[in-house]
Amino acid sequence: MRKFLILAASGLSLGLHLPAARAVVLEQKWKAGDKVAYGMTLSGTVNLQAPADAAVLWAGIPLEVDVHGQSRTVVQTLDVDENGTAKVTFKVTRLSLTGESLGQKGEFRLENGAPRLFLNGKSLVLDKGPNGPKPAANGAGVVPKTDPANPPLALRLTRRGKVAAIEPLQSPVAEGDITHPEADKPTTMGGALNRTAMAQAMILRALPAMWPDHEVNVGDTWDAVVSWPTVPGTAAPEAAQAFTPPTPLGQFKLTLMGTDVIDGHTYYKVGLDGAIALDQAKIKQVNAAAMGAGAGLGVLTTAKQSVKGSLLFDAEAGQVKSGDFAVSAQVAGRGRGTQDHPGEESWTDFTGTIKLERQIDAGT
Repeated sequence: MRKFLILAASGLSLGLHLPAARAVVLEQKWKAGDKVAYGMTLSGTVNLQAPADAAVLWAGIPLEVDVHGQSRTVVQTLDVDENGTAKVTFKVTRLSLTGESLGQKGEFRLENGAPRLFLNGKSLVLDKGPNGPKPAANGAGVVPKTDPANPPLALRLTRRGKVAAIEPLQSPVAEGDITHPEADKPTTMGGALNRTAMAQAMILRALPAMWPDHEVNVGDTWDAVVSWPTVPGTAAPEAAQAFTPPTPLGQFKLTLMGTDVIDGHTYYKVGLDGAIALDQAKIKQVNAAAMGAGAGLGVLTTAKQSVKGSLLFDAEAGQVKSGDFAVSAQVAGRGRGTQDHPGEESWTDFTGTIKLERQIDAGT
């Protein structure tokens, strides 16, 4: 009995002197010249319906497609300012996305910087005619005008993972300066490219900061709020001089769940659970902003997304190590059309999983 009491007292004394779990700062540690590669795998089901007037064989027909994908993206830090905000590019060096439906198997593949399309193993090229893609005469199957390995934009990302700015990496192209072969010209020339870039910029600016602005302990939570940015010129004239706050679209709750030790290195496990769901009032504002910016030709009618999962964060390196997420998304819209002829409706929804893994060799 005496030995038990002595051991118990010793254990209590040691316990009182054990260090408490330390708070941790979760933030990106950008370093100029760094390259980090991430592999991504995607698996799930897409239900979709193209507009009835679309130039594809399945126009107006609901389809269910089993999709699987793999990609490799190199994240390169070009420079970092005194506040820790970095200029970062994302280059897709490898991509394979397959879809199977109605006994047919299509694949989009990125090989050596060249995007290619395949149907049941045969190369395709895009055809502007009513029959959509057709077999390539030369077997190349190269899709024109696309170069995912050389992105036109760089992002200014803060230590908290927030997009602070979008910067062009390539010189702007004037409306009349595009010199593609006749069959390869964009339908609306430079204007379409400018509208697409504007839409991409607006979406990126809507993304929230991922990391909190303070230390956190295991069990702590913080919110990442998704807000659609206000676009100059889209407010009503009488409100033009007033500040218009961004439109809140949804939020994600993040939780520091604990730590995982892998190969002797400690990683912090962060849970993520949240959704974006636009009501009609928000959709109206988003459409007004998009039209004011000249982005796209359609009108959004429904937009929902939910994400639940977790990621491992390397606090020492200031990098995400891996992530595993269940994703559900629904988007519906219609062409703008006219008062007498409303635009045709279309919709897409996805349910599946997305996994992310940092790779040791970033390469180029």
